[in-house]
Amino acid sequence: MARKTAADATARRAEHDPLVAVDAAPLLTLKDLRKRAGHTQEELALALAVGQDTISRLEKRSDMLLSTLRQYVESVGGRLALVATFPGQPPVRINPAGGKKKKGQEAPPQRGRTQPLPDSRFRDMIPTPHYLIDKPALLRNLQIIDQVRERAGVKVLLALKCFAAWSVFDCMRPHMDGTTSSSLYEVRLGREKFGGETHAYSVAFADHEIEAVVAHCDKIIFNSISQLQRFASFAGDKPKGLRLNPGISCAGFDLADPARAFSRLGEPDPARIASVVDRIDGVMIHNNCENSDFERFDALLAEVERRYGDILRRLDWVSLGGGISFTDPGYPLDRFCERLRRFAETHGVQVYLEPGEAAVRHTTTLEVSVLDVGFNGKHLAVVDSSTEAHMLDLLIYRETAPIGQGEGDHLYQICGKTCLAGDIFGEARFERPLQIGDRISIGDAGGYTMVKKNWFNGIHMPAIAVREFDGSVRVMREFSYADYVGSLS
Repeated sequence: MARKTAADATARRAEHDPLVAVDAAPLLTLKDLRKRAGHTQEELALALAVGQDTISRLEKRSDMLLSTLRQYVESVGGRLALVATFPGQPPVRINPAGGKKKKGQEAPPQRGRTQPLPDSRFRDMIPTPHYLIDKPALLRNLQIIDQVRERAGVKVLLALKCFAAWSVFDCMRPHMDGTTSSSLYEVRLGREKFGGETHAYSVAFADHEIEAVVAHCDKIIFNSISQLQRFASFAGDKPKGLRLNPGISCAGFDLADPARAFSRLGEPDPARIASVVDRIDGVMIHNNCENSDFERFDALLAEVERRYGDILRRLDWVSLGGGISFTDPGYPLDRFCERLRRFAETHGVQVYLEPGEAAVRHTTTLEVSVLDVGFNGKHLAVVDSSTEAHMLDLLIYRETAPIGQGEGDHLYQICGKTCLAGDIFGEARFERPLQIGDRISIGDAGGYTMVKKNWFNGIHMPAIAVREFDGSVRVMREFSYADYVGSLS
């Protein structure tokens, strides 16, 4: 009875003081803790707003950040106490943050579903690489789009070829009228995930897909008269359009220039277009590419009017495509809106815009970690990502990305981890020398990135995360070896 009483007393003291009988405490793994608390990996992933793969990796790690360990323990209902023992001395509790904690600073243990992780905790908890979409930054662009819709009377469609991260469509939907697409899969995504008007366009529709395309769209736009003649009957009473190519454009790269020599993109001849104008309801004209010059936009539109004016007046709607950087700081919105309204009134048409980059520019970063550093005429830092796999346009157009804050005395070339010699994000300055494990933010990672990511070299594909308006972060999608294998055969 005395032994039982002593054990009970020890247990009661241990409830209030975790330093009692430290050496006698059972040694458990994270997996043991979770199971003892009665949680599955799926439940814990939901509580921490991460994927199950992250929980699985954490439970197998032999080394991790204290903040990560604390989050895990709290999520199963416990409290982490860091204790050190010394021979002949009582155990001591360590405060790794240094100094005294303010009263009430420690969060109470939580069980079950928790709120999304605050950004400071997210960086410790979620492995890199990952795309981080910032909703407050996204809203800034969307509010400009709202102004253009209201003042110019235009309708605005998200170009899914540029950005199709449907986890933020809830934020974009109230500010846009629908989506435009370049393939059957994009048409379906627009219809199922975004809603509103769903425009279908493709350089060439295939026989096996045309019925499905028509079933998911509100309007269908053909790239050529040949495609119009071949497939118009499938569209029934749905509005039909034709892409025009006025032969002039604003494009900084020949690769992306729709008016380049021998272009396959759209019909150029006004006479041929006039011969089928009674079979179409509208046209699409996409001849701007990252055009931030309003004067150039105005001149291009004037040439379209001069060349196709008689045709435009016989239509119901005209889409002016995307590539107009009207959300850039300093862009003359007043003149832009007035020009769009005048165009619509002159020709009696509903005008559509199809922004991609303009909707998501400066909203997304690619978060990476330094894996290695070196020097070979320049200071080099290799990160756990790749231009070819995760920001392909940098490689295609031989551009560099904005990296970090751009300040400091320490200049590094930031390199990807694939075997491609030219896998380089760019150069950046830092306030201190980079070390292995440092995290870096690579900017302008929203447009034409997630829609082009691939499995080159089999390197890990970035997760997709979203920063909410309250500063918390949700991981929306993680990728694993199974996804890599599933993409092959």
